[in-house]
Amino acid sequence: MPKKKRTTKGMTELERLRERVEYLEAENAYLKKLKALDQEENAEMFGIGPRQSED
Repeated sequence: MPKKKRTTKGMTELERLRERVEYLEAENAYLKKLKALDQEENAEMFGIGPRQSED
């Protein structure tokens, strides 16, 4: 069920804080994934980490 776009005027403090927490959790997950991808790319570039077997 899609959320309705609301302005901060009609929101209670609790609703506003819950929305903020949701936003920050999503941002945190995004940044963690970005960091993991960057580390993976650096490991491949410098030959660090587990190597895949060549069959």
